Amino acid sequence: MGDKISEMTEAVKKKLGEIKTLQELQELKVKYLGKKGEVTSMLKGLGGMAPEERPLFRSKG
Repeated sequence: MGDKISEMTEAVKKKLGEIKTLQELQELKVKYLGKKGEVTSMLKGLGGMAPEERPLFRSKG
């Protein structure tokens, strides 16, 4: 999961550099931080992780 976070971080940085309007920024925010966004989905996945894996995820993120 740590690799996915790194990939997502790089994708967001790249897209931030390409944004030209406030609308595009809002769309990016919703895509990653919205109710059905990618970060939200990842956080929901924490519940399915084994308890001993959770500290490892936290230290990578």
